[in-house]
Amino acid sequence: MNMKKTLLAGLAALAALILLTAGWIALALSDLPDVSLLKRYRPAVASEVLDRNGVVLTHYYDRTFRIWSPIISIPDIVVQAVVTAEDDTFFGHQGVNYKAVWDALRHDVQRQRFARGGSTITQQMIKNVLLSKEKTIRRKVREFVLARQVEDLLTKRQIMEIYLNEVEWGDRIHGVEAACRFYFDKHAQEMTVAEAALLAGMLPNPKYYNPYKRLDKARQRQERVLFNMFQAKLMAEEAYQAALREPLML
Repeated sequence: MNMKKTLLAGLAALAALILLTAGWIALALSDLPDVSLLKRYRPAVASEVLDRNGVVLTHYYDRTFRIWSPIISIPDIVVQAVVTAEDDTFFGHQGVNYKAVWDALRHDVQRQRFARGGSTITQQMIKNVLLSKEKTIRRKVREFVLARQVEDLLTKRQIMEIYLNEVEWGDRIHGVEAACRFYFDKHAQEMTVAEAALLAGMLPNPKYYNPYKRLDKARQRQERVLFNMFQAKLMAEEAYQAALREPLML
C-alpha cells in the first residue's frame, strides 16, 4: 500500500510539473511579435534627406551610425566570412542548430552562468530586431519559435540582409556599411577578404575586439576566420596567404 501511495504521489508531482511547464511555455509564447513585418523591414528612420523632386537621398538614424545596404551590394566574401565566424551551418539549418544549443547548455551549466548562447544567425537577427537582449530562458524559447517562423517566411539572403544591416559592430555602429566606413573609410563593396575577416571576427564581442583598442586580439580573431574559410575551401591557399600578409589600414 505504501509503495502504491508513493507511486501515486510521484505521478501526481510529475503531472503537476508538466502542467506548470506547459503553462509557463504558453505564457512565454502568448505575445510573440508578428514576423510578417520582416518581409518589408527597415529600421525606424529619425530623418530623411530629400532632393527637390522628393527622392530620398539618405537617412539619419537617432544616436546611431547606420547605413542600410541591400544584400545585392554586399560582397559574397563578407557573407562568407560572417557565416564562417558566426554560424557555419546557416545555409543548412531551419533556424536553430540543436547541436550548438546542446553544447552551449553544457558549457553554461559548467560555468553556472550564461556564457555561450549557441544562437544561429537567424536567432541573432530576431534578437536584434524583434526581441530584447536579456539573457533568459524565456527569450531563448521565444527565439526558437520565431526562428522557425522566419525561416518559413524569408529566404536565407533576406535573413542575411537584415542581420548584416542590424548587427552591432561597435558603440552605436550598426550594419556592415557603417562598420566598413568607420574602420576602413571605404564602402562595403570595396572590402578585401582580410578586412571582411577582421569585421567578422569582431562579432562575438565588437567592443572587446575593437582593433583601435586591442589590435592583437582583433588580428588573432581575423586569422582564425581566414583559416576557417581556407579549411572550408572558400579561398585558395594563395589567396589565404595573401590575406594573412595584407597590412591592416585603419
